[in-house]
Amino acid sequence: IQHNTLGIYLNSSTAASNNSGKNLTLVAGNVLRNNNAAGASAGNAIYSDQGLRNAAINGNLISQQDNASIILIGGPAAATSQSKLNIIGNVIGKYTAPGKTPTAAQMGAPIILANTSDSLISSNVSYNSIGSGIFLAGGNTQDKNIGNYLPGGA
Repeated sequence: IQHNTLGIYLNSSTAASNNSGKNLTLVAGNVLRNNNAAGASAGNAIYSDQGLRNAAINGNLISQQDNASIILIGGPAAATSQSKLNIIGNVIGKYTAPGKTPTAAQMGAPIILANTSDSLISSNVSYNSIGSGIFLAGGNTQDKNIGNYLPGGA
């Protein structure tokens, strides 16, 4: 998925009943790069602002985003909040040898979460982020950030 305004616009039901594996929203195994065309929410690989619950964002390869690799910014109202998410094993940007300046193709962008609860951010690799590797904005509760590797960020 490349050369769009944004890569994936991801939202789902935030109802308390959306808890089971049969209702899981899965975004996995995608290559997302250079989704920076002019327009609303430009520069994001995976974007959510209308609520997301019981979802997994796993094993994606993401690079060359001007704003964020993954940005989940709904809430604080329950209907637009994010909860019960797994963001696991994504590779953002590309490895650059120590002492070398990364090329545009090697640049990553941050994972940004706001108003997210009961979620796991784990085992992601973010090379050469244009901002924080992972940015937890306001309203996050009971999230776990475990075992991420974030070399070369701004």
